[in-house]
Amino acid sequence: MISDNFSHSTVTKGSSEAGFTMIEILVALVILSIALLGLAGLQITSLQGGNNAYLRSQATLYTQDVIERMRANRIEAIAENYDITLAAGIPAATATVAEADINDWLRNISGMNPDGSVDATRTRGSLPGGDGSVDYDAGTQMVTVTVRWTDNYGGVSTTPQIQIVTRL
Repeated sequence: MISDNFSHSTVTKGSSEAGFTMIEILVALVILSIALLGLAGLQITSLQGGNNAYLRSQATLYTQDVIERMRANRIEAIAENYDITLAAGIPAATATVAEADINDWLRNISGMNPDGSVDATRTRGSLPGGDGSVDYDAGTQMVTVTVRWTDNYGGVSTTPQIQIVTRL
């Protein structure tokens, strides 16, 4: 007897839709790239917003600082010895407590010395292009404190400011 032990196997060709094509992969990479660029832009905007919030917080602290100094030295504050205008520069004289307070306050804001050189001990926490003014009105007993700085957001230079008006 002769037996046939030959098995008949069928060979099927692979489907034309199995796996990914190169075009599908490229389209997925383009979509992924656009999404990552969007995330990078969002991160940059977030960092700039955080920096802006930090500078505003610092400016608010500086306004409160000089107001507290004036309240501690009320006699000189009422005599308007704390008054200084924006862009007046840092006074070199420190003969009175008011002059020393204003000198120290403006140096903290700007990170600069009275001669215009950078004060390395005060640059941390200072405002870029920082400046301040104090105006006491004896009639109303109100003091107006303004702190401003330079902000280069997106390559456009602006000068934001914080102004607080309060009674001594």
